[in-house]
Amino acid sequence: MSSSSQEQQNSEHLLSEVALVLPFTDIDRTALPIVGGKAANLGEMTRSGLPVPPGFCVTTAAYALVAASAAIKPILVELATTAASDTARLAELASVVRAKLLAAPIPTGIADAIIKAYRTLGDGNAIPVAVRSSATAEDLPFASFAGQQDTYLNTTLTTAHSALLSPSSA
Repeated sequence: MSSSSQEQQNSEHLLSEVALVLPFTDIDRTALPIVGGKAANLGEMTRSGLPVPPGFCVTTAAYALVAASAAIKPILVELATTAASDTARLAELASVVRAKLLAAPIPTGIADAIIKAYRTLGDGNAIPVAVRSSATAEDLPFASFAGQQDTYLNTTLTTAHSALLSPSSA
């Protein structure tokens, strides 16, 4: 079996075993490592009965599968070993990582899980939602990443698909 066939088979196996998407109702603070702080807090509020719009979170497992297919690991290693004072090189490497992630195809299993979760929010593909980051290392006592990630408001499944799931739109 070729290396790429083995990788695809491993990827498909992972897709069948991990939670790629979790509804807020299934999230609590113990899920923070796989959903991030914002989603963990939304899950806690939902589970406590507070008025939170229904929603879901795409997990770090889904991200890891996309990141693996984008082949960014060597660039991340270089980023981690580049001097903080070399801001031009850091910016260049970050730009390469972003471009590779945006160009990476979303595995069908992940896209299907997102679509299924979205459709639980109501009928059709036109329910507007907010798409927000929820970093697993966000808003720590010693570091904050506020404002560093993109937010997409009033996003529908149709616009999300064309803007976020289609590599040709990146």
